[in-house]
Amino acid sequence: MIYIAHRGLSGIFPENTLLAFEEAYKVGARFIEFDVCLSKDKIPVIIHDDTLARTTNLRGKVKAILFSKLSELDAGIWKNPKFTNCKIPSLESVLHWAKFKKNLTLNIELKSSAYSKRISESSIEYQSNRLIQKYQLNSRVFVSSFQSKILTRLKEINPVLPLSILPDYDSILSGKIFSLINEIQPYSINLPYEIFTQKFQSGLSKSQSENLFSFLKLSQK
Repeated sequence: MIYIAHRGLSGIFPENTLLAFEEAYKVGARFIEFDVCLSKDKIPVIIHDDTLARTTNLRGKVKAILFSKLSELDAGIWKNPKFTNCKIPSLESVLHWAKFKKNLTLNIELKSSAYSKRISESSIEYQSNRLIQKYQLNSRVFVSSFQSKILTRLKEINPVLPLSILPDYDSILSGKIFSLINEIQPYSINLPYEIFTQKFQSGLSKSQSENLFSFLKLSQK
């Protein structure tokens, strides 16, 4: 059994902060998952929501705020006043921290909101790969996303970077997922737990059931 600290030790500490990551590592987690969005000036930052209201002391969209402002926000007080002044970290600061943590693997989820149809050096794919290479973490990360185009771009940029598919229900039940699997040859397929429940499976049509079980069989390989 591999334990993955989802957004760090987020049950106790403010999610997606260096404090939550450090505390997860201290209690023995050697797998940490976190989320990456882009600031207005295209800096990769660690935050789950596309908006700020739930986990900071500011309202607005992450992509509309400069990193200099995002880095000043309080990302801890919402969890508990004792965590006042926890900050939103940049992807670079987290990778720098992780480089020196023995046997630590990172699941880096690139949020769909960070995707841009126009690709450039500031695109989330190029920036993430550049930072992963800078800190020599290619063998200790895998990158996941619900946006399949992010994954296909990363496959072109760095063919050996481990990638993970986060499939939605439609792609699984329609069978569309198979072409993406063949294209990127993922490190893993991170499945929604609901597809394993009897309630979910009992509501499927015959063709959906066939696609689901074909997919599950493939996923076990």
